[in-house]
Amino acid sequence: MALVEIRDVTFSRGARTILDAISFEVGAGELVAIIGPNGAGKSTLLNIMAGALQPRSGSVFFDGRPLGIWSKSDIALRRAVLAQSTQMAFPFTVDETLRLSVPDKARRAELVTHCKRAMAETGIMSFGPRIVQELSGGEQQRVHLARVLVQLWSCGSSLPQMLFLDEPVSGLDLKHQLSTMKLVRSLVGESLGAIAVVHDMNHAMRFATRVICIADGAIASDGPPESSLTPELLENVFDVPMTKFRSESGAMLVAPH
Repeated sequence: MALVEIRDVTFSRGARTILDAISFEVGAGELVAIIGPNGAGKSTLLNIMAGALQPRSGSVFFDGRPLGIWSKSDIALRRAVLAQSTQMAFPFTVDETLRLSVPDKARRAELVTHCKRAMAETGIMSFGPRIVQELSGGEQQRVHLARVLVQLWSCGSSLPQMLFLDEPVSGLDLKHQLSTMKLVRSLVGESLGAIAVVHDMNHAMRFATRVICIADGAIASDGPPESSLTPELLENVFDVPMTKFRSESGAMLVAPH
């Protein structure tokens, strides 16, 4: 069964239609990358799937039930959202920030273990006592990734769960871009799926199990990255001539002419 399903979703801002009758579903075990040019509606689509925005028309389902009937406490056990940017209103430490993410119904007895694991996975083990607002933008981004991981892990692995990521590597250096994408890919499995808005075509090519390309309010392509991300598609969508090639390591990559 699909964890997330959208049916004929349309969204407008004023007279402009951003998304027009979009339909697809995402299940556990998938890392779905959403790509497209600026203004295509990628973040809008992610926010609709996560419940932060309401579509003008169409339906959103989570684990077989309409998203709107889930209580906030119950949906917090099953999905976590990493926004493009998160502003902290108070001078919380990293340790405090990770603990704030845990829903009331979660098993708090294991919280310390989950926090340590999330900090290790995101490379912030030494950050615990530091004030989040005093960290660099990239460091804060890794803290908030750790925060959403703690949220999911604290809820147990028996529930179907979905991780929504809006440009999770946009502020990171190359090393942490790669480690973050590797981490997310390693997490998806029998009960967890992930949907990520990404701008780097090679991150989508290398780490995603599936890529959905959004352009002009519609789905331009949807499928495995190696077969769906063709130079012709990317040139049509991004208006840049592209070349596709295989690296010495065997990875398929794309690059502009």
